[in-house]
Amino acid sequence: MDWVDAVSTRLSAMEDVRVLTRTSAFGYYDHNMITAVERVQDHVPKSDPFLPRQRLWSIRAKRVVLATGAVEQPIAFPENDRPGVMLAGAARTYINEYGVLPGRMAVLQTNNDNAYRSAIDLLDAGARVTAVLDVRDHVDGHLPNQVRDRGVPILQGYGVVETKGYFAIRQVLARPLVGGPVRRYDCDLLCVSGGWAPQVHLHSQSGGKVVFDAEKGCFLPSEARQNCVSIGSAAGLFTLKDCLKGANGDDVPEQAIKPTWSLPNAPGRHGKRFVDFQDDVTAEDVALAHREGYVSVEHLKRYTTLGMGTDQGKTSNVTGLAIMAKLKGQNIPAVGTTKFRPPYTAVSMGAMAGRAVGHHFQPLRRSPMDNWHHDNGCKWVDAGLWRRPHFYTRPGEDVNSAALREGRTVRAGVGIVDVSTLGKIDIQGPDAAELLNRIYVNGWKKLAVGKARYGVMLREDGMAYDDGTTSRLSENHFIMTTTTANAGPVLAKL
Repeated sequence: MDWVDAVSTRLSAMEDVRVLTRTSAFGYYDHNMITAVERVQDHVPKSDPFLPRQRLWSIRAKRVVLATGAVEQPIAFPENDRPGVMLAGAARTYINEYGVLPGRMAVLQTNNDNAYRSAIDLLDAGARVTAVLDVRDHVDGHLPNQVRDRGVPILQGYGVVETKGYFAIRQVLARPLVGGPVRRYDCDLLCVSGGWAPQVHLHSQSGGKVVFDAEKGCFLPSEARQNCVSIGSAAGLFTLKDCLKGANGDDVPEQAIKPTWSLPNAPGRHGKRFVDFQDDVTAEDVALAHREGYVSVEHLKRYTTLGMGTDQGKTSNVTGLAIMAKLKGQNIPAVGTTKFRPPYTAVSMGAMAGRAVGHHFQPLRRSPMDNWHHDNGCKWVDAGLWRRPHFYTRPGEDVNSAALREGRTVRAGVGIVDVSTLGKIDIQGPDAAELLNRIYVNGWKKLAVGKARYGVMLREDGMAYDDGTTSRLSENHFIMTTTTANAGPVLAKL
C-alpha cells in the first residue's frame, strides 16, 4: 500500500494529470473514445443541489491502458443458491473492508490457492473453518500448507454435491469427484472460488480479440484493434509479482489452478446448479438448450438469457460456455464467445441526461403573446412543450361559464386566436405535392400557388392522426402547419 500511496500522491501533484476517483469507464468506442461515469454524490448523506448525483465523461486518448482487473468465478454445484453461499473474495471483503464476519463456521470449495487467503482471514477474524474442499488431486502450496498447519482439514479431489438449510445454509455434503462415500460438514458459510476471469469487456468493446487460455481457464485479451493495452489481472497476470514488476509485496508462489466449472449431483439427486445467479439460469437449462439445438453461443444466450442481466455475465459466461462445450464434445474456444456491449457497469439515466433537470428537463415554450395572455387572466393548458391559453376567467366564473361567454362573444362579434404555437414544416422539392398526397387523405397537386388547403392525416387504423392547413408558395414549395403537440411526430413521420 505504501507504493500505491506514493504513486497516487505523485500523480495528484502533476499539473497535466486529472485523477477521477469514484469513476468507472463503461464504454470504449472508435477513435479511442472512452465514456465514464463519475459518482459525484452517491456517497454523500446530504446532497448539494448545485451538483449532479453522477457526471458523464467523454474522453479521447492517444493511448488507453486497461487495468480493469478480474472477477472471481463461482463453481456450479447442487443447491448453490442457498443463503450463506458466497464467493471467497466476497468473504474477504466483508472481513477486511467492512469489519463484518459473514459466518462463524465456514467451508471452502475451491480449485486454486488464492481461496486459501479467505480461509486464513476467516481464521484470523475468529471464525472456525471446518474443511476446505479442493478439486485438485494434490494440494501442497504455500497458502494451503498455512491453512493445514492451523488444523483445518483439506480434502483433495472433493466437491460439494448438496447443501442443506432453509433460511440459510446449515450443512454441506461433499464427495470425492471419482466417487465414494459422502461426508457432512455443519456450517453457516460456504465460500466458493472457481478462479478468476479477466475483465475483457472494454477490450472487446474496442474491437479487440480474445483468446482462451486452457491452463488458466479464462479468456485473455489478444489482438487490439485500437491503441490500447491490458495490464495486470486484466491481462491474466494474477500474482503480485507479475502485476508489479520489481514491487515489494507478500507475493507467494501458487500451485496451478484446475479449471472447474460445475460439479455433479450425488447419485439419485437432482439439485439445481445455478450458473447465472442474476437471471436464474441453471446448468440444466444449458443442457436443455443443447437438446433443443440452441448450440450457437448467440442462440444459447437468447434461449436461456445467460449473461443478459446487468452484470453481462461477469460470473456466468465462461461457466455456461464450458458446460455447452462439454455437451458438444468440443473445447471452449470452438463454442466461441459473445461480444460485450456497453455499458460495462450500470449507468443511471440521469447521468446520460446531464443537467437537464427541473425546468431544464422539459423546456417551456412561450408564444410571443404569452405576457398578454397572463395579464388577461389566462388559465393555461399544456400542448406538447408549449403552454397555450385554455380560457380567460372573470370574477365569479368557472371554466364552463367562461367557455360559454367566449363562445357567444366570437359568434356575435370577433375572436382572435394565437396560433403561433402550431407546428410549421417547410416542404420543398419536385415531388413535394406527391408527398402531401401520400400523407393527407385529400389531393394537393391541383392546389394553386398562393392558395391554402385544409388537410387531414389518418393513422393506419383509419383514425384521425393530425390536421392543419398547408399553403403552396410555389410549384415545388409548400408550408405545412400541424397541431401544436404533434409537430415533432408529424415531422418524424414525413
